[in-house]
Amino acid sequence: MARPLLGRALLAALLLLAAAEVAAAQSQSQSQPQPLDATGVGPLTVRPRDPAASPPLPDPRARGLIAPPGVDKVVRSDLSYWQVGDIDQALSRLCSVGKFNQRVPYRFVGHFKGPKGSAMLGAAKGNGLNLFDPQHKADKNHDYWFYRDRTADCIVFSAQVKPAAAGAGRSTLGQGG
Repeated sequence: MARPLLGRALLAALLLLAAAEVAAAQSQSQSQPQPLDATGVGPLTVRPRDPAASPPLPDPRARGLIAPPGVDKVVRSDLSYWQVGDIDQALSRLCSVGKFNQRVPYRFVGHFKGPKGSAMLGAAKGNGLNLFDPQHKADKNHDYWFYRDRTADCIVFSAQVKPAAAGAGRSTLGQGG
């Protein structure tokens, strides 16, 4: 009868010692924070770039790269973005899968700052200006406005282009207005 009690007491003492060591290690690590070792983070070895030891980065123009184009604000409106036109469900689905998009995202934008729907929408013309449309679904008499283009939640608004009044100019889309 004494042997099982002695074994249990010995096991309890070992567990108590182990718990005390863990608590001491935790309190020591909390009192003295250890810096992260940048050479062994995760499965990869990471070393910060040392500018003195590394060759200079090449000039992007020498590598044949060009800067992204600037943004042209086409419209600024106090209306909500969803008032720009009618949602086209079929084109929105095509936009979600990359088959009806802006050629250059946000090359032309409309800034809508309505009280219940402010957003910046990308714009494209039905005649092909800034429009990627391999299936030829666009109507030449419409402007297309893209909300969350190049995402699965893309929404395409279609707005019919109003005929120009006598003596009035054409649409300003693409003219940097």
